[in-house]
Amino acid sequence: MKFTCDRDTICEAAGHVSRVVSQKTAVPALSGILVIADRGKITLCGYDLETGMETEIDAQVDECGRIILDAKLFCDIVRKLPEEKITVSIDDRLMCHITSGNSKFSLVGINADEYPELPQVIGAKTISIPSAMLTSMVRQTIFSCAVPGNSKPVHTGIMYEIENGILRLIAVDGFRVAIRQEKIDFEGVIRFIVPARAMSEVLRLITTDADIKITMSKRHIIFTVDGFMIISRLLDGDFFSYERILTDEVNTTLSADTRLLIDMIERVSTVIVDKERRKTPICCNISDGVFKATCTTDVGSATDEIPVDMEGKNINIGFNFRYLLEALRASESDKLVLQLNQADKPLFMRPIDGDSFLYIVLPVRLK
Repeated sequence: MKFTCDRDTICEAAGHVSRVVSQKTAVPALSGILVIADRGKITLCGYDLETGMETEIDAQVDECGRIILDAKLFCDIVRKLPEEKITVSIDDRLMCHITSGNSKFSLVGINADEYPELPQVIGAKTISIPSAMLTSMVRQTIFSCAVPGNSKPVHTGIMYEIENGILRLIAVDGFRVAIRQEKIDFEGVIRFIVPARAMSEVLRLITTDADIKITMSKRHIIFTVDGFMIISRLLDGDFFSYERILTDEVNTTLSADTRLLIDMIERVSTVIVDKERRKTPICCNISDGVFKATCTTDVGSATDEIPVDMEGKNINIGFNFRYLLEALRASESDKLVLQLNQADKPLFMRPIDGDSFLYIVLPVRLK
């Protein structure tokens, strides 16, 4: 195998593909990038048996062939090469020779026959979504996905629901729910759950306004984004039935400036020194048009307040400050509507106008 290509182009492509390569594996082939040279194109592929990525770049191919190269080492070498053009050749001993200007590297390769095939998506349905829309929807929900190992595996992904021409994305981690919806041009009912990791990689690849093609089957899904194909297995299991808490009664409704809320909570949470481990809640007292936040820890205490437009009963309720902040920041709205019931019932966060998103945050019991 022998080919010559642009250094920056292959460096960018390999950098993206290497992110889905398995970091810890007993199978050496899975720690590498599959490189295929054929008819003026180079195909780069990474796969960890759960998420795969593939892309093509233009090249001058003198000899066709296939090889597996260590992902990290190949990316490091290519990134540091001095000239704009690089030449890659493979000899009969599977040694990869990389040349650029006066720089020459030799890298041990692995037989391409050891690389697992990417899953075939059979009996699939396809939809197209504007990249800006999908970017917004994923960013406004992915923060609520559960962390692997801390919850049910099915909750480490985002659930897609399509019904009556509405695309709805839902993420939940047991303490909060994020729901985002938009109208799309698709008839039918579909539900599937995409791992958050795969969705993060999709976001990284979006660089243009072109539509994103989504092809889904019973077990796998493919996102085609700006010349890259990402394939991921779908998560299987019983997703949280968020609909049952949407019927909760509302006793207190307030509208507030989002920036003022964020600033207040950030100031008050300063006294929570170990922000990840400490379970210290922020006490929120909402009464007579004033939202007052208080926090007391071993190192000190803080109190702050902002004015709000309020209807209904006064309430005193506690929340994990991080869950509040992440929902407020993700809303990307200047003003928000907050709805509450009792101190042991969840908070509902909505836009002032429309129903594009809904954030649900469970309270923390105050001592």
